[in-house]
Amino acid sequence: MAKAKNFFVRDYAGHKGATFLLVACILAFIFLVIGTPLGVLRNRVDPSICYTLWGTRKCSSPDYDYRIAWDTCYGRRVRFAFAEAFTIIAMFFLVLNGIACWYCLSGWNGKWWTFLLALFTFATNFVPWTVVASVYHTTYCGSDTYTKTYTKYGPGFALLVTSFCVHFVGIVGLVLMEPYVAVVVEDKKKKKKMDHHHQEPDDDASGNREE
Repeated sequence: MAKAKNFFVRDYAGHKGATFLLVACILAFIFLVIGTPLGVLRNRVDPSICYTLWGTRKCSSPDYDYRIAWDTCYGRRVRFAFAEAFTIIAMFFLVLNGIACWYCLSGWNGKWWTFLLALFTFATNFVPWTVVASVYHTTYCGSDTYTKTYTKYGPGFALLVTSFCVHFVGIVGLVLMEPYVAVVVEDKKKKKKMDHHHQEPDDDASGNREE
């Protein structure tokens, strides 16, 4: 009975690009999960007040004093709602992207499918921190509460940007280091060589019969 292959034993050396992106997806996911509930903005006057994507609270407390859903400014409320939604979507697609990389390590020749999925994931991960940056630099409904006049970037924002950058580096690594054309050509050469070896005995046998 053949011994079952260890789940973690994969061709990492032969798929450096997929390995690189897999590690990047894991790190980006961790940064995004940690950064999302943290304060993306902090009050300049009172640094103990944090503004997250979901509302306002004391940085040391999980309880919210004010929810973004209660904001009467439609433009700002909608933007934060988009950021909330896209953080969840980005987490989901980072997991899918990591699974696609794992399949590549298992022998699936899907570099460009993985790349397309990575691009979509990249786009979803781009939204949350850019929304925060737009609110930080723009006055909505005549209120400067969340702008750079009264706030500064918090650790949550730094982690969202880090997640985005790490995933971007992973995509570059996939494109530059993951084999595709070379592997396909090599496989075709091997197949032709095997077919040639299989045909030679048949040719010899037919020659003997003619004699």
